[in-house]
Amino acid sequence: MVGGGCNGVETIGYLADRIGNEGKKFGLCNRGPRLLPHFPVAASQAAEDSLRRMGVNIYLNTEYSEKTKKDLKYDHVIDCAGFRFKAPKEFLQGEMADCLDSKTG
Repeated sequence: MVGGGCNGVETIGYLADRIGNEGKKFGLCNRGPRLLPHFPVAASQAAEDSLRRMGVNIYLNTEYSEKTKKDLKYDHVIDCAGFRFKAPKEFLQGEMADCLDSKTG
């Protein structure tokens, strides 16, 4: 799993809970120093502790790359690092214009 935000933490937790007893190995790769960086530190630590109890290997301060993929040796990678919607702004006009972030578009 790539990404230690809400989507990555929830997805890896769900998978580890549902199929972790089938001999699967789970890992979460996060380029930052902690999981759930937009939440209080206590929430980040609780999530990390819970995932570790479920057998998830957590790699903090680890940017995902082809080398990381090769070194960690997991069968599948699910990218939950997020993305930025890059569609033309003309689709978000009128009432929808309020949905645009003035800094990022």
